[in-house]
Amino acid sequence: MKLDSLSNCPGEAFDMVMPNETLVRVKSDVAAFAQLVRYRCAELGAFDDEKLTDTPLVDALMSKKEPKAGPDGTLAPNFSIRNCATGDDFEMFLKEAVLDNGQRRPFSVWFSGEYAPSLDGLAKCLSIDLRVSDIDWGARKLRQLLDVTEPRGDFLAQVPGSDKSTLYGSTVAYIASLILRRLNVVGLVNDRGEATHDSAVIDLGAEREARQEPSTHEGRPKGLLCEGCGSYTARISEGCKVCTCGFSKCG
Repeated sequence: MKLDSLSNCPGEAFDMVMPNETLVRVKSDVAAFAQLVRYRCAELGAFDDEKLTDTPLVDALMSKKEPKAGPDGTLAPNFSIRNCATGDDFEMFLKEAVLDNGQRRPFSVWFSGEYAPSLDGLAKCLSIDLRVSDIDWGARKLRQLLDVTEPRGDFLAQVPGSDKSTLYGSTVAYIASLILRRLNVVGLVNDRGEATHDSAVIDLGAEREARQEPSTHEGRPKGLLCEGCGSYTARISEGCKVCTCGFSKCG
């Protein structure tokens, strides 16, 4: 899904020679990156049909495509970002939805202004991560970006939620810091950037075990490990882990 999204990232189009010496037209540097990664994945058989039968993260998406705003618009707090070292000077917008329980939930990242075009690829990827029902998935990605550095790209900026300033290693690191702060303000993560509630939507540990355990049937287990009956017959449905035995695990 991410590679499909990146392949459509606009920019300065150009012709690129693929490793198999075919010439393809790509929309941008980001799109070229996506094409090359997809080519290598195809060589390795990473996206064979049998490897896509279990997709817990995709199943846990609030929506597979980014929701469009209606005529009443949507909530979208914005943040000013300026890095004199790299010339970045732009606004970041976080589109937010209000859930049935009143919880505000960021689900999309957009930039407007002067910035490196490759950041559009970052925004597309983070938008998909933020739509995963378990907020800790997106928060985990953001925490990993806090340490991203760029040669001669470090700059001084105000710490979100504080009147103090500190040195950030890159514009990307500051973007991650700002989004994590917003998630904290709306009550989705704590001060350490960790989810305040375990939604139990995505249990990656159980998923890994399910993929590694031997099966009595030919091939690997078809489902997830069920804590209720101990069999590999559970699956993700509408954000919940459910099993044919009647067991269900939701947030």
